Amino acid sequence: MSRLQFSTWLGLIALAAIIFRLAPGPKIIDDAYITFRYARNLADGYGLVYNRGEAVYGTTSPLWAITLALAHKVTGVGYIRLAWFLNALLGGISCVFLGLAARRLADSSIIALASASLLAFSSIGVLASISGMETPLYLSALIAAYWCYLADRPALAGLAGGIAVLTRIDGALLPCLLLAGLLFQRSWRGLLGFAIVFLVTVSPWVIYAQRFYGTIIPHTAIAKWHAYFLPPDQAFLVISRYLLGLINPDTNSLAHLFAVAPISSLAGLFALMGLWLIGAAQLVRKNPRFWPIILHPFLVAGGLIIANPPIFFWYLAPIEPIFTVCALTGVTRLTQAAAFLLVRMRGDLPQSWQEPAVRVGGAIAAAILFSIFAVRDANSLIRPVNGHIGVAPPGIWLSREQKYRQIAKVLDARMHPNDILCATEIGVLGYYCPVRILDAVGLVSPQCDRFYPTSRQYLDHNVNYAVPPKLIRTLRPTFFVSFDTFIKNGVLRSRWFLSHYRLIGRIGGGPFESRYLDIFERADVMARRRDRPLPVTSHEENTLTPF
Repeated sequence: MSRLQFSTWLGLIALAAIIFRLAPGPKIIDDAYITFRYARNLADGYGLVYNRGEAVYGTTSPLWAITLALAHKVTGVGYIRLAWFLNALLGGISCVFLGLAARRLADSSIIALASASLLAFSSIGVLASISGMETPLYLSALIAAYWCYLADRPALAGLAGGIAVLTRIDGALLPCLLLAGLLFQRSWRGLLGFAIVFLVTVSPWVIYAQRFYGTIIPHTAIAKWHAYFLPPDQAFLVISRYLLGLINPDTNSLAHLFAVAPISSLAGLFALMGLWLIGAAQLVRKNPRFWPIILHPFLVAGGLIIANPPIFFWYLAPIEPIFTVCALTGVTRLTQAAAFLLVRMRGDLPQSWQEPAVRVGGAIAAAILFSIFAVRDANSLIRPVNGHIGVAPPGIWLSREQKYRQIAKVLDARMHPNDILCATEIGVLGYYCPVRILDAVGLVSPQCDRFYPTSRQYLDHNVNYAVPPKLIRTLRPTFFVSFDTFIKNGVLRSRWFLSHYRLIGRIGGGPFESRYLDIFERADVMARRRDRPLPVTSHEENTLTPF
């Protein structure tokens, strides 16, 4: 395939990726609104803070917040629309860089275009894009660093690696691997160029964060480490289910994955890992300098399994691109080897036919694997929406965000500027409520750290987190909002809480198998303002309402 033909197809794939990410419209999840509030405060001149006047490094993606703030200042467009549009563009850019990187890795235009196509139509990629998270920026930086390293442009690789680190701190893994790769090659000039550009890119933020926040580690990492109770194999199960989903999209639960069909499921998982290993070995054998790129997704998955944090879908996005390239290469190589053996056994086959037969066999096998991946994404993405076929990736249920938005409207008429709102999830509430927010988990509230880890007696069997009653008693927020699952065995059994807070509103149904989303107000404030409780409602019992 000529360079012009390859570029044309790659451009069409990138355009399709953008269209698939714009088609569903913005479906912003609660976590993204945290970054939006950071961006809004920055654009309004209050600095990169969540609560005005509180220097807390509580955003996992400072570069995404800065990008949104600058884009808003230039265009005047709202943060929700900006995130939706910019993420779609970044999705197309990621496809271009992956196509270029895969072509150098596999030395095959077909595998390169197939890999870019799978990224373009990836259900998790579309999901991350429309959710408003920083994942598309992070992924485009990682894949750009892949290509720059493979194209012998170490200085640009240092720039892309620096952007990845500024987008998410766990992006530091790839620059370390690339530095090791350059050191392995003894490319001293490239190593120096990479290091200088990388340091120039990240140093301003490191200096600023250390002076302004007093740390370069996001406080979210510390808070999540202390607040959640997770089974030791939770991350392994989630990642296994994700990898298996590349072949079998019908694994709707972990119980189904490891109980109902354990043999077929585990066989599919081992088969996919085998293809990855065969492909990785083939690529590294072809060019040993490729090893940092091949190893990166494996180390990402391994790091998550060892750290065992609460895993959200955007954590998994960096695993898929190179994993797909290796799997396609592996199935091609495996089938070519089998075809070669068959050709050798058929000694009567003309010599001129032997090499084409081997190539055709590999191409057919790669096409089959590509079709399996494509059907997976088509099954996930293209579904009935309001009676019509449309692009609608699964995994985003906006009922939770809608409930918080409803509560924000209710509280808007009751809040005073000096009030404090405490909540177990602060995204939508924090974005729409212009008061000081106290995060019960502690993501942007270091004063909550001393109350964790809490006692397991407060945990409900459905969740891995509970609000310590002592937190509310000590910090005494004006309002407190939480799903009942997080407080039923602790806060709601506290005599002090029940005597000092009044239930002023309730929305029925919710995630985490909760029955209600409750709104409480401090009784002394309520009496002083002579406010009345809001009518308690119990509607929306069915929370699984797709957008």
